[in-house]
Amino acid sequence: MNSRLFDLRTEYHTNPIGIGENIPRLSWKLQDDRQEILQQAYQIQAASTPEQLDKNQPDLWDSGKVESDNSIHIPYGGTALKSRQRVYWKARVWLNTNDGQTPTDWSETAFFETGLLQPSDWKAHWIQTTIVGGPRSIPPCPLIRKVFEVARQVRQARLYISALGLFECCINGQPISKDVFTPGHTDYSKTRSIHDL
Repeated sequence: MNSRLFDLRTEYHTNPIGIGENIPRLSWKLQDDRQEILQQAYQIQAASTPEQLDKNQPDLWDSGKVESDNSIHIPYGGTALKSRQRVYWKARVWLNTNDGQTPTDWSETAFFETGLLQPSDWKAHWIQTTIVGGPRSIPPCPLIRKVFEVARQVRQARLYISALGLFECCINGQPISKDVFTPGHTDYSKTRSIHDL
């Protein structure tokens, strides 16, 4: 069986959108039925389009051959990332086989997309509502709505959301995600807001 790389991830996620890291970490897994097969080196290429990767013409990063058995938390080492930028990447490795000079085939192409990396990238204003409740009552969950119309057909859209606590977002009455308890627990006494940066 041929060796192959699979399960390419960025910051633990498969093809994540909206990551907040300037230098995201990349990972992959190696599949090979032979015993005692180990990675000895790797190469990563990253590009602005998948077509550039298909032609082996990465415009963002080419790590070259890196002597290492590491396959997790490889820091992205290419051109500095911008907010809302999509990056396509792939990897290949060299193994400790008899011919150890031949790399595996390139992996399938994966991607990641950055979110808003700088405070100045946030253009919207925080919205809020009065929370009604007393010392012995639980305040109801606020419902905040915004009505808007789209004049043209939408090809692609991004909605950047954060909340003091949790949120659930719907468009035309339909949830935008299957995720629950988003964005997850944050200890605000230990985490600075983006306005404090």
